[in-house]
Amino acid sequence: MSEERRERARRTLRVVAVILGLGWTASAGVWLCTTPTAHDDVDDEIDDMEHSKRYLRELERIGGKSAVFTAELDRWVAGLWQGRNLAWTTAALTAAVAGGYALARGAAAPAADDFAGPARR
Repeated sequence: MSEERRERARRTLRVVAVILGLGWTASAGVWLCTTPTAHDDVDDEIDDMEHSKRYLRELERIGGKSAVFTAELDRWVAGLWQGRNLAWTTAALTAAVAGGYALARGAAAPAADDFAGPARR
């Protein structure tokens, strides 16, 4: 492995470490600053209505099974951006960005023969 390639790999790993450090620190900050779940009575009433069999049956009758799936998917995605779920979302997105950067820079692990030392016979 050439010295230039090693330096590029080191630089890439440093940038990945900074991305992970900043992102996971922000994620920990979100985790510490939020409560597990903060719902008020209005949210509970709306949740009860949206989970009722009558609501789901009417939604399926009007829009079909895809409308029910879309409504459930929408609620799930919206839940990722609130409370402590935001901390997990931030941590996962940080890991994805760092991994994407490493892949884009081609910082794959060096081949095993680079660390093998002198050749043995």
